Amino acid sequence: MELTDECQTEAISERPQELIRRLFKHRRVDPVSNCWFWTGGHTDNGYGHVYLDKSTVLVHRLSYEIFRGAIPEAHIVDHRCFNRLCFNPNHLRCITIAENNQHRFGASSNNRSSGVRNVYWYGYRKKWFAAIHHNGKQIRSEYFDDKEHACEEAVRLRALYFKDQGDSDMKAKHRRPRGTGAVFVDSQNRYTYTLELPNDPATGKRRRKTFRSKDPNKAKAKYLEARKKLISTGVLASDVTPKLADWLGRWLEEFKRPNVKPRVWESYRSDCRNITNSIGAVRIGDLTAAHVRKLEKDITSTRSSKTALNAYRRLSNALDDAVGEGLIEVNPCAHCDPPRVEANPTVILDAGQPVRLIQAASSASGEVKRRRGQNKWPDSPEDDAMWSLMWRLAFETGMRQGERFALTPADLVEVDGTPAIHVCHELQRYAKGAVIPSWLKAEPITKGIWMVPPKSKKGERIVPVSKTLWDDLAGWATDHELTSKDLIFTRKGQPLTNTVERRRWYRALEKAGLPRVTIRSARHYFATQLAIAGASEDARKSIMGHVDIGTTAGYTHWSPQALAEITGKTALSIEQ
Repeated sequence: MELTDECQTEAISERPQELIRRLFKHRRVDPVSNCWFWTGGHTDNGYGHVYLDKSTVLVHRLSYEIFRGAIPEAHIVDHRCFNRLCFNPNHLRCITIAENNQHRFGASSNNRSSGVRNVYWYGYRKKWFAAIHHNGKQIRSEYFDDKEHACEEAVRLRALYFKDQGDSDMKAKHRRPRGTGAVFVDSQNRYTYTLELPNDPATGKRRRKTFRSKDPNKAKAKYLEARKKLISTGVLASDVTPKLADWLGRWLEEFKRPNVKPRVWESYRSDCRNITNSIGAVRIGDLTAAHVRKLEKDITSTRSSKTALNAYRRLSNALDDAVGEGLIEVNPCAHCDPPRVEANPTVILDAGQPVRLIQAASSASGEVKRRRGQNKWPDSPEDDAMWSLMWRLAFETGMRQGERFALTPADLVEVDGTPAIHVCHELQRYAKGAVIPSWLKAEPITKGIWMVPPKSKKGERIVPVSKTLWDDLAGWATDHELTSKDLIFTRKGQPLTNTVERRRWYRALEKAGLPRVTIRSARHYFATQLAIAGASEDARKSIMGHVDIGTTAGYTHWSPQALAEITGKTALSIEQ
């Protein structure tokens, strides 16, 4: 409570006027702060002093006793204005030592590193930390990259462990910045930390997280861990931008996982891992075109240029979203050309060779020596018949691997009397712990295997097939007593996998004496035969399940003989 003129007059009338005149003789009043500066002698610590009765008396204590009254035992006189030379009684208060420790504003005498009280620099780790002493024990915070966060933590520690006398000036000095949350003890004597989050972008409503514990250290640890993570990923505002590795982690979880299929997300995570290994420690606000070029150089030193291109695309996508979040102003990838990729051409079999492969597959079991433990179940003649039928389906329809694995008897249809296959789903293997988005219609088949819609909307299609192939597929389903939803192609009742098919494919190629082409070459072979047969672009695109004809053209391989035949027909038409 501030003294009135009447109170000052009454207090002065009760005290020796000689001491008043002596104090005022060395008084200089600051017109701005209204501090009474002592212009006489002072101690080494900066406090004014006078000599009374052959002893030294501190001026601010003498002023308090003259104008306020006696100082209680175990109490000290504290400067609310943080000016040690001031003896204005309106700027003085009587508090305990513990309360004074909380009120102290500047750094302690042994703290030369930060210039801020309770904030220190740890040279070994090259980080800042906050520390206070309470009940004879030192209480330390975690380590921070910047001094500002350590200062905020020092304020929280003082507010938590030291009693607050309610001084309005002190509260104004130590009030936490708006939006940083609050610390208090609730009605159940639990230490409670609240963390303010950005408003909900959809509704604009206020959001916060609360951390409670009977143990103040546990509550603080939970709070600091959550706050550190939110700052590192850019959710909470900070003076520094998040590190690229932290931003990519948030980008994968918050921006991509809910919007892409699990297999796509896995490929994104692999790309981000390559980025993190190269430049993940750089803050996104410090990224330049030089870092992007370094990323390409690091990846191409051990991996393919295609991997470098994928990493470049993921980095560009993630930084575009960082621009949208307001974390950075410009995407540095915009100033760099993407890595150049020279694609390896796909080799396909020549006309007549697929028949040799299918014949070899029908009797390939036991023909090739296997490695120890390579197959859980040995192949049988029935497996040979199934693989022969599988290769016929691949070459005659150009279906993708997952689409062939997911084929069921219900997918064998007739359209206006024409036998066909309705391609409407595919099998996908998802990693353990994969998150299935709510919009994805996925049905579990077995552990890790899911039935999902085709790769794209154009992937659902009707593919006409020969009557012979259609009858053989239907006959296989009938002979094995399959229901309409059972998988036609299985191995010991289990869905097929890429590893099993690839092994049988190369075994059949080896037996047939054919070049070592990939399984995908069967799809390329089919697309090529459609083009040679003169199918229109729309028909080819529709049957292949492609969105644009450019993709279909990439699957088409013209042989010199086929081109010569076309040019020969052109020359013949000119001569006629």
